[in-house]
Amino acid sequence: MKTLMMAGFALMLSTVALAKPELVITQTGNGKNSQVMVDFVADESKPITAFQFRMKLGKMEGTMLLDNCTADLPKTHVGACSLKNGVLTYIVYSNSNAELGTTAVGSVQVPSKLVMEKKINGEFDVYDVVFSDANGRQVEAEVLRNFE
Repeated sequence: MKTLMMAGFALMLSTVALAKPELVITQTGNGKNSQVMVDFVADESKPITAFQFRMKLGKMEGTMLLDNCTADLPKTHVGACSLKNGVLTYIVYSNSNAELGTTAVGSVQVPSKLVMEKKINGEFDVYDVVFSDANGRQVEAEVLRNFE
């Protein structure tokens, strides 16, 4: 399903000239299976080799599972995520400075109570978003959010 959603989203974007690389954050599901999925949409004119961002989640009741947060990255890239004081931090990079193409990054399972609060109170707050190229220069990018 995740691959199908990513393919549909990439197809939709391919009909429009991309001005910037995009980080796509999607929340799906309800109850115990709620997930926040992270995808990256490349712009060939602005190659990206690494990115990082933080997402403020706030107070949580229950456990957030981070095991698959970067599970879908290509072999050219590695990543990690952590949760501290209600803030989820993502880091993705390439040891060989390989360009990152359009890809799913991974997903985290979130407590349903947190998801419902964020739906009621607005979107998850995404900040400290940094995209960089092979020379370590920052590249302007967009963050798109899609919440059910």
